[in-house]
Amino acid sequence: MNTPMTATHVFYSAKTNSVIDTCRDTTPPRSHIQNETLEEIRARYPDAEYIKFDDAIKISNDKNRLPVREITEKDFWEMLEVLPPEGWKQETNCESFKLCEYWSGTITDIYARIGKRYFTLRDSARTPHAEIIRRCQEFIK
Repeated sequence: MNTPMTATHVFYSAKTNSVIDTCRDTTPPRSHIQNETLEEIRARYPDAEYIKFDDAIKISNDKNRLPVREITEKDFWEMLEVLPPEGWKQETNCESFKLCEYWSGTITDIYARIGKRYFTLRDSARTPHAEIIRRCQEFIK
């Protein structure tokens, strides 16, 4: 029976904002794919770090977030029609949706309309519609 691979630590590059490889639980830690140590990986990625997997995901997600900015109606409709929207919510005077393609973890591009004004931000796909609208309204102020 095959056991799923679980990794608690990874080799991570802040410069590329990516996980280089997951780590084997050995001393010293070694990468799963090339069986390399941190020192060997640093020959290709000088900034490589050995960190917890959950910390790498948080760092990557945080780096990919973007604040609210205003966009055109054309941009809004183009993104709505390019892929099936995720979490599309519509109310009388506002709506929001998320792209189904993610930057990292749960981070994706989010689009909103309030009246005749249009906005985008990049954040967690789990961000509720009400929170998206609230943040866009704060941007307007």
